[in-house]
Order: sequence, then structure tokens, then C-alpha cells
Amino acid sequence: MNILILGASGLAGSKIYEMLRKDHTVYGTCFSHWSQYSHDENMHYYDISDPDQTYSIIKKTNPQIVISCMRGEFEQQLNAHRMIANYCSEIADSKFIYMSTANVFDKLDRQPHYEDDITLSDSDYGKFKIKCEDQLRNILDKKLVIIRVPFIWSKKSLLFQRLIEAARHGDEIQAWSNLFTNHTTDEQIASYVKYIIENDLNGIVHVGTNETCNYLEFLKVLLQTLQLSEPVFSIEKIPYKSYLAVLSGRKDIPEKLQLTNSEVIHYLTK
Repeated sequence: MNILILGASGLAGSKIYEMLRKDHTVYGTCFSHWSQYSHDENMHYYDISDPDQTYSIIKKTNPQIVISCMRGEFEQQLNAHRMIANYCSEIADSKFIYMSTANVFDKLDRQPHYEDDITLSDSDYGKFKIKCEDQLRNILDKKLVIIRVPFIWSKKSLLFQRLIEAARHGDEIQAWSNLFTNHTTDEQIASYVKYIIENDLNGIVHVGTNETCNYLEFLKVLLQTLQLSEPVFSIEKIPYKSYLAVLSGRKDIPEKLQLTNSEVIHYLTK
């Protein structure tokens, strides 16, 4: 089975690439980190602003499954996704797995959200992701899997590295009072993608811890576990209990793939 990962050099994409290539023929695309991957014959340089490159990569890789973790200018992403989705729509037994975000609910922040909830966003990022979800759904129908994720953690993530640097140097880092979130890791996302492919799941899947927690307290516990001093928190006050969290109501995801917030901290500190 040929699998193409768009954005295979990114945080989630690189872990998915690493995990799936053990059992499948996996190709990836890369743009900003090309020098790190140019030696890999299965990795392709991809500038999404060039439609000819989109056609060329599809032709070279001939994927049955496309996984999109790519970033870039919003309209260019929409155009590239449209082209690749149209390709998948014409291929028998194909699947398109699209990485979306908890921000598709960021205007509905009074509660955590599940897969069947209506989306509504205030942010440009959330509005773009909703638009892309809708476009892909219209083209692909049951060939589409939408994965929505909250904060993504890894020892390589910019979020983690900024927190560590701020703690070591006493720098300022942003946080929010009264914000409740859930979290995921690059490894959990990759494990979910592997399970989705192997078990032919479709629809919307929320990937993240099975509980919410106060975001500021999560950072403090993580730093305590790492035995680091707290940085200077620049705290934006929220006057009510606000959520940026995607919980799962699906019954077809095994317990072994699920995480608690404590397990995310353990993953980052082991």
C-alpha cells in the first residue's frame, strides 16, 4: 500500500512517517526542512504554491492513502487539498486523512467538544480549518477521516522547547487563567493514524487525553516534574471557565491508544 504524507517533516507528520514506514511504502513531502531530508529517496520537496508540483508528486507516488499534516498559506492549502482530494475521489479504496484542530470550536468555548458537535470559530485559523474540512467532506464523503487535535506535545515541539528555555532563563511565557484544555503527543497521533488505516475507520476522530485540566496548572506540574523553576507567566485573564478541548465519544478506539494528562507529562519527562 502506498501512503503519501503531506508535511512529513513536521511535528506530527514526522512521527507518522517514522511509524508507518515500518509496514508500508510511505512517501513524504517537505518544504522548510528540506536539507534534513534530501538524502531520503521517499521524501519529496513540495512547494504548495506550485500546482505542477502537486500533480507531479501524485504521479510519482501513486498513493492509496493521503495523510495531510501540511502547513502554509491558507488559500494555497485549500487549492492543493482540492487537487489531491479530487485524485483520491477517483481511486478505488482510497482514503484521505486530514489533520484538523480544536480551534474549529474556539467560539464555543463554554464546554469541551465531541466529534458530532457543530463547529464555529472566531479565529482565522479555526475558520480556515472549518473551510478545509467542509471542502474535503464535499469531495470525498466516506473516504475522508478528519482528525482533530488539541495542544500537541513532544520533546521536539516548539511549545515544549520554549517552555524549557523560559524556565531556565527566567523568560516570559504566555498562559491563560481559567483555560481548560486537553493534550496529545506526536506518538499518540501516529498510533491513531496507524489504527485508523489498519481498521478502515472513517468520519471524525478526536485525538487527545480523555480528560481536561487547567492549562496553567498543567504547565506548572510539567515543570515541577522536570525539576525546573517556573518562568515568568504572562497571564491573560479569562472571566469564565473556558475550554479548548476535543474529547472523543467514539466507541471504536481501543483503550490502549488513550492517554491521561499525567501520561503526557510522563512522556515528556521520561
